Amino acid sequence: MENENKKILITGASSGLGRELAHQFSQKGNVELILVARRKEALEKVAKKCETFDNVKTRVFSVDIGSQDQVEQLLSTITDIDILINGAGYGIMKDFSEFCDADVVNMFDTNVIGTIQLTTEIAKRMRERKSGTIVTIASIAGKIATPKSSVYSATKFALIGYFNALRLELKKDNVHVMTVNPGPVATNFFNIADEDKSYQKSLGGKTLTPKLVVGKIIKGIDMKKREVNLPFKLVLAVKISQFFPKLSDRILLNMFK
Repeated sequence: MENENKKILITGASSGLGRELAHQFSQKGNVELILVARRKEALEKVAKKCETFDNVKTRVFSVDIGSQDQVEQLLSTITDIDILINGAGYGIMKDFSEFCDADVVNMFDTNVIGTIQLTTEIAKRMRERKSGTIVTIASIAGKIATPKSSVYSATKFALIGYFNALRLELKKDNVHVMTVNPGPVATNFFNIADEDKSYQKSLGGKTLTPKLVVGKIIKGIDMKKREVNLPFKLVLAVKISQFFPKLSDRILLNMFK
């Protein structure tokens, strides 16, 4: 395991993919985990479980990634990071006309602005050391937009664009940049984003398990992959959208009618 004896910072670590990442890294042993999320009590539960494994150290920080001041405070506290995993983020699935300005600003602050702010400083430190890994959990929605995902997809398109550029800029500095683009995952995310489950039903109702996705992420880190995209059905839909955009529009309109 190439990630042994590494210092790993995970945002969004109190639940979902962030929590599962913390657990799976801990099972390998010999790591120091810096767990970041808004809910300190939930973070402490994650940390307690992680520390039951061999040679695992944890530190928890209650931080709202959408708050510039809180991110700056976090950056002033932590030292060099070997692996940064940007897992913080949320979505709201509804018609574009139902969003207020605050919805849009808040989602961009957390999903994009705060993530870039945190990444920029840590990436500078990695560049100086000529080593490091940056992983960002975006979404398949950042590659193919669907009805009811206008703002969420916009944030994920932005993330993918930023990290595609960052990958090229850091290549010569031996810093690995990987983007993860999963379809719907069985986490609390969709309990908030899609309360009536209509969005998931339109996509077929099947969701990925956190355990499966995180296994792919860790394997991708070890293999220094450029991207991790899943499931195959939605990856295929992205390809159809790229090569046959009009056909893709008709399919999506029919799915979400």
